[in-house]
Amino acid sequence: MKETLFSTYFLDRWRQPAEISPDGVRYLYLAEGNRTVFPFQHRWLIPKICKTEIFRWRVVTDICSLLLIPLIGVILFLHEASLVACISGALSITGLAGIFTFNRKYPILVDAPAFMLLLLSYIFFLLGGYWYWGFLGLSILSGCIKESGPLYLIGLTLDPFAAVGFLSPLLIKIFIKEGENPDSVKHLPGIDGSLSYVAGMRTWRNPKQLLLPWGGLVSAALFPSTQLLVSLFLGYAPMIKVTDTVRIFQWASPAVIIAVFTNIPDYACLPLLLTTIFNPYRSNGG
Repeated sequence: MKETLFSTYFLDRWRQPAEISPDGVRYLYLAEGNRTVFPFQHRWLIPKICKTEIFRWRVVTDICSLLLIPLIGVILFLHEASLVACISGALSITGLAGIFTFNRKYPILVDAPAFMLLLLSYIFFLLGGYWYWGFLGLSILSGCIKESGPLYLIGLTLDPFAAVGFLSPLLIKIFIKEGENPDSVKHLPGIDGSLSYVAGMRTWRNPKQLLLPWGGLVSAALFPSTQLLVSLFLGYAPMIKVTDTVRIFQWASPAVIIAVFTNIPDYACLPLLLTTIFNPYRSNGG
């Protein structure tokens, strides 16, 4: 068969075995029809769609990851950023290991589709009018994938109605009994485990680990806004309780990118983009 760009860079990749993180083990366990532990129990939609087929997980993760680029560009356009800023800001998302690199390395996760829906929901919010109902609907849908979606949507929009996205997790919490960890990850600390707390405290004593993975986007600190401060608070507050770092706090990246690329001059966009993409401290994204 004649090889094409699509078959070389997508089909061949999608057919390969995938690296599976501990979270991925839990999602596959959920996809088999089992009940699992909080908060994975609430994230039912993508396991329901992809089941235990690695090919499906890879396709969903890759497509959603690639869609982040144009969606960020549209968001910046709606914020009246220049064309140079829209393109640079859109490409800058690829330099964030916690959002882009990690999810493509470990495709059996729900983060990429949840983040994609977060951006699409925000676009509907910015469009206003009848699009607002789409914003509410997508918030509910994102809550079926990962509770981070509606949470960070509140930070971006400052609209309390975005909390409608918590409807699915709330109903599952009330009506469905929590299950167990798969045997292969039972030795790992849960979200409330003391080891998670200790890891979180170590992270807070390491400011390099909290700041340097942003690369040039750390310049957002020069342009504070309510949207940015709330999003960063939501991103960094969980560091007290969780073992992951970059893939948690970089969920605040839409507000960070908006703050930077709607304020810097065009001549600064390319240097800032390059220092984000080729950031030697970007980490492995975990």
